[in-house]
Amino acid sequence: MKKRDHLHKQRGVATLLTTVVFLAVMSIMAVYANRSAITENAMMSNAYRAKQAAEVADGALDYALASFFAGGADSQVQNQLDTFTAAELSAALGGRRATVSYCDPSSTPANCIAPAGGNLTNLMVVATGWSDDGTAVHRVSTLVTENPFFSAAPKAPLILKGAGSSFLSGNLSLTNNTATGINVWTGSDIGSASGSFETFGRVNNVDSQRISEKVQNRYYLGPDIIYNDQNLKNANNDEFYTGVLGRSASQLAGAADFKFSSAAGLQNSNNYAGKIIYIDGDYTLDRDLGTANASTILIVKGKFETSGNHNVYGSVVAGSLGRTVGTPTIYGSLIALDATSLQGNVKVIMTQQSINNMQQLTVKSTVGNSWRDWD
Repeated sequence: MKKRDHLHKQRGVATLLTTVVFLAVMSIMAVYANRSAITENAMMSNAYRAKQAAEVADGALDYALASFFAGGADSQVQNQLDTFTAAELSAALGGRRATVSYCDPSSTPANCIAPAGGNLTNLMVVATGWSDDGTAVHRVSTLVTENPFFSAAPKAPLILKGAGSSFLSGNLSLTNNTATGINVWTGSDIGSASGSFETFGRVNNVDSQRISEKVQNRYYLGPDIIYNDQNLKNANNDEFYTGVLGRSASQLAGAADFKFSSAAGLQNSNNYAGKIIYIDGDYTLDRDLGTANASTILIVKGKFETSGNHNVYGSVVAGSLGRTVGTPTIYGSLIALDATSLQGNVKVIMTQQSINNMQQLTVKSTVGNSWRDWD
């Protein structure tokens, strides 16, 4: 009997110990699970805040880039680097907190250095965003640049890859008072010109001196006429545009400040001074474009024609040159793949001032592979 009671007590103690151990293990597991849940929740919260900050930084960078592409780094006050206020960015980003700075390309995102020498064309854009509670911060950056539309100034007032049978069927006056000394550069035979033309240029350091002309059927050609250039004649369209402009045909639209699907998109009240215009079709010049102090570049994918006595201050780049009615004057250059007809009294005048004005027209872009993400 005593032996049986002793065994019963031993079993009871074993059961109690087992229960205590089990409860201890369960308690430890519960504590661990609770800590894991807390840790996981904290990690999720941190990830959410980090994502918030990254999204705000990306939004701020996009805002700054939109401003840069629209008006450059001095869109607010000419020749002064733009600044973006906290209130401005908060309004643009739905109340979020962010900063944006234009920095010297040698800067680091955490240490923005002012652009050396007032440089406004090659910059690092740094955007910083915060989470809603301000505990997470994120930075992104990219390089931006402005390059002249022309990789090199146009060599001549009239540049043609080729020409149709009625090339220069009207009267044309060309003047080149720059150091290049070229008035016509074409892959066509100048003998196909059925109209009259005359050229002027710098002779013995004296501007606007007569150099070449065609009177009736007789040609008096000087060194300012380059024709039958086989490199131009045999080049495809991209090769021609790249050689003359530094941009392929497909890149021209991307270089423009204004892009129109047709000529109807142009605003009658706008002379587009200091801007690059792209028209995806034909266009008949019906207004003055640009000013004497602010050139424009008109890119016409199709046929360019004129109507009336209008002026273009800058350059016209066209797929082809068609009928020219009136007495238009282009203070710059006329560049096309071909010319079917140039009727009327057309004048193209290229001076060093017009070249300088055209070189002020730049194409804004981000620098490839320069975007960086900074946690």
